[in-house]
Amino acid sequence: MLIRLASNLFWLGRYLERTENMARLVLVANAMTLTPEYREVVAGPWLDALAITGSLGEFAEVHALGADDAAAWLIVDRTHLGSIGSCLRSARDNARTARHLLTDEYWEAINGAWLEAQTLGADSLAERGAEDLCAWAIARCQQVHGASDDLLRDSVPRLIDLGRAVERGDHLARLLAVFVRGEMATAVEVPDAGSAPHRRWESLLASAGLLETYRRAHTAAINPRKALHLILAHPGSPRALDSNIREIPVDLAAVLGQVPTNVRHTVDGLLAHLGEEPVDALTEGVLPSYLTQLGVLTDACGAAVSAALEPTFSGTASA
Repeated sequence: MLIRLASNLFWLGRYLERTENMARLVLVANAMTLTPEYREVVAGPWLDALAITGSLGEFAEVHALGADDAAAWLIVDRTHLGSIGSCLRSARDNARTARHLLTDEYWEAINGAWLEAQTLGADSLAERGAEDLCAWAIARCQQVHGASDDLLRDSVPRLIDLGRAVERGDHLARLLAVFVRGEMATAVEVPDAGSAPHRRWESLLASAGLLETYRRAHTAAINPRKALHLILAHPGSPRALDSNIREIPVDLAAVLGQVPTNVRHTVDGLLAHLGEEPVDALTEGVLPSYLTQLGVLTDACGAAVSAALEPTFSGTASA
């Protein structure tokens, strides 16, 4: 593989995962504005969504907070590099650089999604609504992921998967840091169905892409302990943070022939933190500090992976 391609494939995986995560986040924010606790403060869920994406300050510089402006910013605004449309463009740009390493089906899936995204704007959002556009984005990302089944099992899918794992870990840490606060950070009892805490736990699971998985594994009643375990450490969940962090050294070893020392160190530190049982942190009332440290460790892990690729592959990606 040419040295300039590895980072492109890594960031292709990150941007695809970021697109899907953004779409789920917008769906949840939109749904939360319809709940009783937010009828008088419709901006609340959108503030959370902007905080999770790290774009609240940038948004506030150009917009007054409002549901319509926030939805447009997160979905179709081309000036916002983290919007769904912008992420699809970045994914396609990175795929184009590595076009000769991808199958025709994979390229057509991602290029087709980008071409459709090019037609989206404020008018499309007003006509189709946030829910329809986000469902479309998730479906297109899933189509691309399905096309990856036919990629040669070499370093190409490994690098794409590596990007997805790093991005997913970052997203889960941000979700938990913003969602789990106040009563959620200390209450260990199962909240009553239909109550505000119950809906917020459901929203957290939905944002992580795990609400249906939770219901299959458990029941409709949301147990905070079980929800945290599913998000962070459930061995059977491919979306769990622990599963994705464990995949990082496996993919890097397959690509580099070894796991760089700094990556191994950060991965081991993150896994050790996860092994400290977040359920215990919830019971002991120290979950916020536990999640703050989780975010620090996740950021360090992502930075170490990027640094590991740069000297080896002379990273020239459009990231």
